[in-house]
Amino acid sequence: MFRLFEKPFSKIDTEKKVEIAVLIGVCFLVYFFNLGRWDLWAPDEPRYAQIAREIVNRGDWILMHINGSVYGDKPPLFFWLVALSSYLWKGFTSFSARFPSALFGTLTVLLAFIFGGRLYSSRTGFFSSLILATSLLFAQFSTRANIDATLSFFVTASLVCFFLWYQDGKAEEIGRHRRIGSLLIYGFYVSMAFATLAKGPIGFILPLLVSLLYLFVQKDHKEIKRMKLVPGIPLLLAIVLAWYLPAVLMGGKAYVEQNLLKHTTEAYRSGWTHPQPFYYYLYTFPVAFLPWVFFLPSAIVLGWSRSKVEK
Repeated sequence: MFRLFEKPFSKIDTEKKVEIAVLIGVCFLVYFFNLGRWDLWAPDEPRYAQIAREIVNRGDWILMHINGSVYGDKPPLFFWLVALSSYLWKGFTSFSARFPSALFGTLTVLLAFIFGGRLYSSRTGFFSSLILATSLLFAQFSTRANIDATLSFFVTASLVCFFLWYQDGKAEEIGRHRRIGSLLIYGFYVSMAFATLAKGPIGFILPLLVSLLYLFVQKDHKEIKRMKLVPGIPLLLAIVLAWYLPAVLMGGKAYVEQNLLKHTTEAYRSGWTHPQPFYYYLYTFPVAFLPWVFFLPSAIVLGWSRSKVEK
């Protein structure tokens, strides 16, 4: 299914074109339609929009400010996107502030389509991405001026690049090398870098741990050597430090303490900024996965029964 990137769109078969068109249409209706019909909601949306406004007004794209004071709580990527969106849509409005989230939510849905198609079939990719697009919590984050949709896209992109690189490596071993496969590992590191610029260290910690754990479970330790860690990690650091070093030089010691120590290190040490009991997701997931949660029990039963039949 990653052949979507290996040949022109005009050569993709009609069924896949229709599926892509349907997914884009659903995302337009769910995310973009009425995106600017209500005011920005407190607390995050007005604050994030104001930070982006001050980026544009000051012309300072390195050190962020809010109401004239230096802002060091979050990295800059999302605020850059909102600022660029204001140029695209000619001003700061609720639509322009939410546009990046709607865009990256749509791109994440298309990634799910590609990934599901590669893992199983085009039909599976289509329905899994359709379910993702219309799940309550995902739709909510894709229609708010919030960092989560942007972070989700880059984390998903990094993992998709990693897995497709891994699969193409296996295909190469049996003589079915794909030209694009060897470059995907660099997409893994670049995507992690942008995820880090979106919301800090979680942007690279999560995908890196998942990928290494996957290779460990697969008992495929030799692939760790093929991950190009030596050029990949420096590439990731170069992208992140291209912003962070100038920000530190401009912000000084106080900025380092606020951004790196208070809002990053302390958050991990204290168990994240929103500690919850261990059963938290047991009662939040059903609501977040509406309306598809009602189909989950039957899907589990169907999957289990099919596995028994195959055995």
